[in-house]
Amino acid sequence: MSRNITVAIIGALATIIGALIQVIGPEVIKRMQNQHPTTLTSPSNSAPKPTIDQGVIEASVYTAISIGGEIRKDVQRRPYLQNALKIAIDTRKIDHVLSLRQRIQEIQESIQVGLTKYSNTFTQLEKFESVAVAEAFQKYRNDFARQSATEQKRICEIVQQHFYTYYKRGKVDLTQCQADLEN
Repeated sequence: MSRNITVAIIGALATIIGALIQVIGPEVIKRMQNQHPTTLTSPSNSAPKPTIDQGVIEASVYTAISIGGEIRKDVQRRPYLQNALKIAIDTRKIDHVLSLRQRIQEIQESIQVGLTKYSNTFTQLEKFESVAVAEAFQKYRNDFARQSATEQKRICEIVQQHFYTYYKRGKVDLTQCQADLEN
């Protein structure tokens, strides 16, 4: 499955989860409380946010981490393709030049779509209690550490940092997010 399709699927899932959260009625929320209650008060305002199943919050956090990972792969791949393009131009391999330009364009489009979906996941995560979101990020950091998945753990930390910036400011600098995920 291509990365563009994967990013599109992840983004669609994030959108669906957000829509479900908005549509969920009080009766369903009460049933969810019996499974995994998470009722906390947001530090940004004193009004409590709706109780949501921790599994839904974890799925949303995982979506953000996955999108961040896809963006990271693309932004790290782009310089190699640009270097290959330069070599193809220097050696006058026109067929390679055309295919590399196309691939670079596809990656750039994938990055832009991914960044939009990345920002949208933060909008969805903001609807949850910040403590519950922090617990979900911690769960994934612990899982990645236990699996010695250092790259995924690093991505999780970057995504969490971006989310907290978004949470505090109400917006995120997508150029900075892209730069952070590249390094």
